[in-house]
Amino acid sequence: MKKKYPHLAKRGNTYRIRRRIPAELAAAYPRNKKETGFSLRTTDLKVALQRLVVAEVKIENEFTAKRELLEERKLKPSSGMPALMTVSELSDIQIQHLAQSWTRQVILTDLHARRHGLADDEFDELGERLATQRKELGRMLARGNTEPILPVFRTFCHLNGIDAQLTPENSTNAAFTFLRAVVSGLDHQIAQQEGNLVDVDRVAPSVPESIISQTQPYKGPTWDEVFEVWTKYVDDRPKSTIISCQTPWGQLERFARQNGIEGPGDVTSSLIVSFIAYLRDDLKLTVKTVNGRLGKLKEVYRIAVGREQLANNPTLAAIGYKESSRKKAERKRLAFSIDDIQVIFGSAVFTKHARSRGQSGEACYWIPLIMYYSGARPEEIAGLPVSDIKQHPTLGWYFDITDIASPEDAYLFEALLRKSGSTSVEPAGLVA
Repeated sequence: MKKKYPHLAKRGNTYRIRRRIPAELAAAYPRNKKETGFSLRTTDLKVALQRLVVAEVKIENEFTAKRELLEERKLKPSSGMPALMTVSELSDIQIQHLAQSWTRQVILTDLHARRHGLADDEFDELGERLATQRKELGRMLARGNTEPILPVFRTFCHLNGIDAQLTPENSTNAAFTFLRAVVSGLDHQIAQQEGNLVDVDRVAPSVPESIISQTQPYKGPTWDEVFEVWTKYVDDRPKSTIISCQTPWGQLERFARQNGIEGPGDVTSSLIVSFIAYLRDDLKLTVKTVNGRLGKLKEVYRIAVGREQLANNPTLAAIGYKESSRKKAERKRLAFSIDDIQVIFGSAVFTKHARSRGQSGEACYWIPLIMYYSGARPEEIAGLPVSDIKQHPTLGWYFDITDIASPEDAYLFEALLRKSGSTSVEPAGLVA
């Protein structure tokens, strides 16, 4: 068999085709890969020889494609085909994108074959192969045995322009994620084999075209380094101020990583616009909160650029949202909810008798208390002179507050009416 059919080999009882990779094509394959081939999926020599003819053509086509790939990379390095890049680590989002791309290609290839029709023997053989692979790979996934899938992952990376020479930890993470994608692809193929519909755009959406470009390791300052520069810009910056700014900065970091951006230096203006919409539409934050968080991001980036830590400020032209005067007045005049009160009086100011490190001093403790017991507004309390604290001969001490009606008062009653669902209450004593 070796003399007559040098490319025919056996693994166990199954025949397979095996070809040595030509030396001039070695650069188009993963490092240290010397041979290529695949199973002929038969134990019968006669059937194997019949399939060997087609398999030889397939291997030759593979060599031709690799040869063209090398020529294109050599002559057109700036073309759409990514240049081969050696990396030692892939980010989680890059691994997920590669895995998702595999699943999508598997489903689309399977659909293409079915669209052109399968003969009875082809259909039955495909079903048996899918069932066998699903059982074997499912067992590997259940045991966490990811080592056998690594060569497949490296080959797929290679086809995407990545020479993945990963660290052991990163390699294990990538192999596990990719193995899940392979099993998922088999599940979708089996579903189609059983006549079920698979929405490929839902189960495996197309991935961003930036998978390869993002394998370039981020070399700019980290999120923590940029934030530290902002923190140290003001001597002894209050801890409360730092915490309030950490919230939007951390949210932006998570949002950026979800979109394949690793560092603050790679954030774009369009990402900032998407992030602002995310805060309002997905997190359901108020206009005031969204604008406040955008303002904090602007300040962090402004200082980073001013200190020449970053080259560009992606927040420079970003704008938030404008709240209507009516909604602003309604929100301003409505009473605190029980949850609001619990948050206020559950803070360290009241539970641990802490005080603000800013300029408010004792005001942060006494104004909320007086508001709670008197119903007065914060500006009414903050503006009280000592002469407005008076004593009644019978009733005792009181605050002499002059209540000046405002057109904004009408918004308070309208909001209360909408909240209660009533239309019959008429506000009395309002000054137009």
